[in-house]
Amino acid sequence: MYCGNLSEPIKRRAIYWSRERAVDPIAINLQQEVAMYATIRRYSSTSAMTEQTIEEFKQRLENKFVPMVSDIRGFHSYGILTTGEKEMVTITFCEDRQGTAESTRRAAEFVQKDPLKDQLGKPEVIEGELLVLKEAGVGAR
Repeated sequence: MYCGNLSEPIKRRAIYWSRERAVDPIAINLQQEVAMYATIRRYSSTSAMTEQTIEEFKQRLENKFVPMVSDIRGFHSYGILTTGEKEMVTITFCEDRQGTAESTRRAAEFVQKDPLKDQLGKPEVIEGELLVLKEAGVGAR
């Protein structure tokens, strides 16, 4: 039951869940340092990929790879984008270096078993600690 002023907007706070604990973003903002890490993998294809090839790969990622990477301890998010007909870039955010390293290991394992393995080849991998990360609150837009 809400007992405050009805003309005031109700403030919502997002809680981010990890396996070990719920993380309150307001509490995070009060801390001096909260480390987050990212891995960027850039795949260059040996030939142009059709829209159908990309769509089929996307489905395999959603059905097979995302569940593999989602259960990494400290995992926060994963995304992939195409930057043309011959290139794809992925980014994974984790709470620690071990999480990003494990995501890269699992990505290599996934690609080695994928039908596009010969077309994609070995990615350029960039890993590091984030200097700035701003996430919008739930329902911010």
